[in-house]
Amino acid sequence: MQKSKGTLYILPRVLGVLLVILVTVLAFDVFAEDGNWWQLTAGFLIHLIPTAIILIVLWVACYYELVGGGMFVGLGLSYMIMAGRGGNWLAALILAGPFLLTGFLFIIYKVKEVKVEFMDVVDSAGKLTGEKKTKKTLHSQGLWHRSSHIWIFNSKGEILLQKRAKDKDTHPGEWDISAAGHVALGEDYDVTALRELKEELGLAVKLEDLIKTRIFKHKSESPEKKYYNKEISQEYLCKYDGSITDFKFIDGEVEKIKFVSQDKFKKMLNDPKEYAKLVDHGQEYYLQVLDFVKKAFS
Repeated sequence: MQKSKGTLYILPRVLGVLLVILVTVLAFDVFAEDGNWWQLTAGFLIHLIPTAIILIVLWVACYYELVGGGMFVGLGLSYMIMAGRGGNWLAALILAGPFLLTGFLFIIYKVKEVKVEFMDVVDSAGKLTGEKKTKKTLHSQGLWHRSSHIWIFNSKGEILLQKRAKDKDTHPGEWDISAAGHVALGEDYDVTALRELKEELGLAVKLEDLIKTRIFKHKSESPEKKYYNKEISQEYLCKYDGSITDFKFIDGEVEKIKFVSQDKFKKMLNDPKEYAKLVDHGQEYYLQVLDFVKKAFS
């Protein structure tokens, strides 16, 4: 099982932790020269409190990158101004550089992550209406749109489940379809299926490797969150016998994956505690998937 969110996700967090450690060490060292234990302790605590605040904000920044970006850019500019007062702007830039770099990396990651995603609106029969809306608008207004579901199985008849990332807007940390995603503006079901396999699992396949099973409608809602989802989905099967380590989680939407036998999957569906770990598409949905896999496997 593999987990990877990419260098742009990891790098600013590593740099941030190193910088916080550096600031803490320097704060302690400033007062270590005197040798007065009380002064050392008091001075260290005075510097430790803001450092601790920075560290706490850093962990918050793991989920809210703009906070981390603003924090480190602000620190970098502050250090540059303070050091630059002596006239040595090169030294000021060297001092502030790591903080500015870390901050900008946080911001760049967030900007890339929150790209506005437009999709085609369809009617209840799946025909294009000519309208385009953002994903957020589609869900808040309960407009019909399309998605592709891809279920991966192997020669043992085992089914691949993915665990959704903890920062997903819906069903975070729950086990779900092998790969799935909304049909983006101008795409069709097939293009979306191939794209989602590549983006979510790093799996490059050809269209002829996919088996179409059915097109179906499904609805889900959460009124307290103003979430009303209406989708028409094309379902696919994809046989894959490679190693589980071949999968790469490129877009960061997947936490981990696992193959489960059909018998174990059925037990999960019948055990309330285990079923609660799955995205609630409904038992009938999952049983139909098992039936399609069984037919394809045989």
